[in-house]
Amino acid sequence: MSQARKDLKYLFIYLTLVAQQISRTYSAACEPIEIPMCRSMAYNKTRMPNLLHHSTQENAKLAIEQFEQLLATNCSDYLLFFLCSMYAPICTVDFQTDAIQPCKSVCEHARDGCEPIMLEHQVPWPDYLACDDLPVYDRGVCISPEAIVTTAPEDVTEKPELVPHIPAGVCEKCSGKVKASKKNYLKNKYEYAVQVEVVSFHAERSSGLVGTKVNVKSVLKQSTVPITTGEMDLWTNNSCVCPEVAERKEYMIAGHEDKDNGRLMLLPNSLVEKWKGKFVKSIKKWDKKLQKTLSSGGSKGRRRGGKGKGGKQKQPEAVTVRVPIDEPTPASNNNQEGTSNGGANSGGTSGSRRKNKNRQNKRRRNKKQEE
Repeated sequence: MSQARKDLKYLFIYLTLVAQQISRTYSAACEPIEIPMCRSMAYNKTRMPNLLHHSTQENAKLAIEQFEQLLATNCSDYLLFFLCSMYAPICTVDFQTDAIQPCKSVCEHARDGCEPIMLEHQVPWPDYLACDDLPVYDRGVCISPEAIVTTAPEDVTEKPELVPHIPAGVCEKCSGKVKASKKNYLKNKYEYAVQVEVVSFHAERSSGLVGTKVNVKSVLKQSTVPITTGEMDLWTNNSCVCPEVAERKEYMIAGHEDKDNGRLMLLPNSLVEKWKGKFVKSIKKWDKKLQKTLSSGGSKGRRRGGKGKGGKQKQPEAVTVRVPIDEPTPASNNNQEGTSNGGANSGGTSGSRRKNKNRQNKRRRNKKQEE
């Protein structure tokens, strides 16, 4: 009994030490920005390795300095933000497992403004800064200058510790609302669909996301992220929520997942409609079609060539092939000539035709005898 207690004691000590080590590793994931070019960013914590696989800030500093002359041209207002978000990506408490990438649109703004100047010196836009590899704003988590707003108290002269901050709430104007239809459901390939009542909005300062707290009343579809009835958050990577929703109202919401962080996203291309009971059957029907399309690789079905009425395939028309049969060879040359002509003219197997030919041959013989 005493030995068992000792074993439990040692196990407890071991687990405590492991937990402390994990805690130290977790808390050390974020580090202050030391790259001079990026100290003016609206955040002051980064993490290494960065998105370009530099293991230390010193290595990242040496690499980013090659863009100093390009920055001096003021070719794009987005260039500095884009470069720093790649070389010194923002580090937040909620996203310590993976660095947050800049949005694809941020990269495109920087590239479109500065690439022409680079090409004048025969230098193309670097492949390692390719915009196509970055997430689209309305599909997943990414960062843009508009998503970070920082304010400092007036009585503070020193630069405060900056953290991402966004006001929580619905955007003043939401455009391009997605209509509830099978076409849009299949086009956007939604990964979840729920019946919810909106409870409130709140901003998560550490990640720069806006959360819409909802009360899930029924789950119409779920994929990787588990969904249960009750309160949970839908996340928006912008300073306000679109499509427009209102507190204490019920909606049907279909959208996409942030699988890496286990979040359900509420984005501009999400499907949001005031709740109606018909959506239960509609979502089930649309998703069945979506799964069929995904499993078949988007094929449109079998080809319909060679079909007749009623969808049945037309049978080919019967073709009669007449096979000539050699006539027996008569003893006389006259009979042989007649038979040969008759066989060539008839080309058939009918007994009546053979009789007619025999009559013709007989007439010829009789005529020659009379002559």
